[in-house]
This record gives sequence, C-alpha cells and structure tokens, in this order.
Amino acid sequence: MGHLNIYQDVDKFLSTDVSQLKKAFGETGILEIKGQLDPPLFISILQHGNEHTGYTALKDFLKKNLNRQGLLPRGIHLFLGNLEAAAAGLRRLPQGLDYNRLWGEQDGRGDTYHLIQAVKDYILTKPHLAAIDIHNNTGRNPPYGCISHSRMENQLLASRFASRCLYFEEPSTAQTPSLQGELPAITLECGQSNEPYGLAAVARLLASLMKPEPFFHNGPFVSACVYYKNVARILLAEGARVGFSDINHPPQHHDVIFPDHFEEFNFQYLPRHFPLARLGAKGAGCLTGEVYEPGLGELLYEQDGMVRLNSPLIPIMLTTDPVILSQDCVGYFLKTIAFSEDSQSEGAPL
Repeated sequence: MGHLNIYQDVDKFLSTDVSQLKKAFGETGILEIKGQLDPPLFISILQHGNEHTGYTALKDFLKKNLNRQGLLPRGIHLFLGNLEAAAAGLRRLPQGLDYNRLWGEQDGRGDTYHLIQAVKDYILTKPHLAAIDIHNNTGRNPPYGCISHSRMENQLLASRFASRCLYFEEPSTAQTPSLQGELPAITLECGQSNEPYGLAAVARLLASLMKPEPFFHNGPFVSACVYYKNVARILLAEGARVGFSDINHPPQHHDVIFPDHFEEFNFQYLPRHFPLARLGAKGAGCLTGEVYEPGLGELLYEQDGMVRLNSPLIPIMLTTDPVILSQDCVGYFLKTIAFSEDSQSEGAPL
C-alpha cells in the first residue's frame, strides 16, 4: 500500500457514499481536481474513517463550484484517507494504524507508513497553495483551527475558519506539524461529524481560497483569533475500565470514572486542584499526564482517590466515548498565548 494512486474521476467521488469509497476506488489515493488557478490546494479527508465533515463539505463544495467544463476556480488535490476504516465506520481498524500519526520521519515502517510518506512527498514536491487536514471531534467542541507555525498565512487560514486557534507541536507525527515551515498548513477541527456549523466553516474557508490572491490583506495583519497552545495531555492505560457518573462516590465496577458531564469542560477554564476523575480500587496508574511545556510540572495529582489538576488549564477534546479514550487520549490541555510581532517569520509564540 506504499504506492500512491492518483485519480481524476471526480464524478465517481460525487456519486459515492462515504462507506462505499473503498469499493469504488479500491485503494486510497489522491483525487486531482483541476482548476482555473494555480497552485492548487491540498486537502486531506478521512484520515480518521468516522470523521465525515471533510467528505461531506468537499462533496457539497464541488457540486456548487465545478463549472460546465469540470473546473474549479482553483484546483484541489484531495487525499481520500483511510477508506477501509470509513467502510467500517471506525476511526481506524482495530489492528490498524492511525493515518494521522505517521507523518514524521521516524515513525515506523510498513505499507501504511510508506503510503503516508508518499503523500507527504507529493505535497512537498508539487506546488500547493496550502495543506488543509479536515477532522472532527468525538466530544462536544466548537470549531477551531490548529497550526504549527505562526506565519501570517496560517493565521489568516485560522481566522477565516473560526474564532479559536490551537498552536500545537505535539503530536509531531500529525500532518500539520510535519509540514511546518514548508507551506501554509492547518488542521480544521469541525466539531462532531456533519454538524451544520462545521460544514459552513469549511465552506467559508474554501471559498476564500478560490480567489486569485487568497492571502492578500489591506494594512497590518491583525488576527481575529484567540490563540491557545497545547501544553499537556492525559493518557489512559490500556485495558482500563472507564465509566461516567458522579465522581463524589468511589466507583464500584470501574478503574476510573469521569463526570457524566465531562464534555462540557471543553474550552472552559479549569482552576488548579479541579477534580477531573475518581479512581477505583484497582485504578492506580491508569491515568498518566504527558507534559509538553517546560516548567509546567506534574499535570495531575491524586488525593484520596480523586485525580485533580495541578495547574489552571483549558481542556479540549474531552469525550465520553471509551473507544476514543483508549485509542487516542483522554484529552489535551491548553493555555492562552500571544504571537510576537516577529514570530510570523520565526514560527514560535511568546
């Protein structure tokens, strides 16, 4: 599967349900959609097979914007992502790899790794206006952009998509950070699959990038976004039994319980000592804090079975889906940041 297939049959994509893309195309690859303007956009969809906003948004956008000659105002090179997982309605297959964790240089070997590296080579060896990776959250989150370099083009992409933007460097093996400094690149987190506000935000951004000078702006650039930086995440031990209920009472049948309104904490300021979870009798060690920010210290501490935050932070991507908790993580934790005037060339926040 390391070979990269190139497709031109746009009608096949438009007429195929997301669950049938594997059957229609066979193997994943890149659908080249011609346009009147160059360079084209590069867009990834379905890197996680159950995140459908990218598929739906692109399908709608093509139907509305292809002219009679089958051309867009600007071309799009569309990576179709994990079609096997999409056919099964899963983020990834149970024994499969996460497509969006294979973009780094030293991430492993095997057919899927070589496929993603071939896609990355395709992005970098051909001229592209920008690289856009479209995703969904399992938990309830507003739309937000994710960038790994503070260049002005990235900030423009972010501000045209949503009012919130995450600056992140980890996981470095995801598509956007692997391309930092090479070309404008952004990940679009669109809320839950096919929610109208996520679809509308993608359509609005794509329409702005069809223009002849999509990054032109009058006067000094001032971003409309509030910026956050990913400083930590919580990992769940393999095999841990998870529940959601009142954390004021010790769990009887689970190793760890989270509040039943867990997802409501997303993008909310949580003070130091905030109670995140409660451990059961065999729950010791089932939650691990992974810190990316020097000087932050330990993310979590445990007191009488209650797991609490050791610093005031803002969580995102918290979910009550136990499969996602085990396959990815419990959630990420942020702090607000600002970009210095010269960071647009250097790439780092204050």
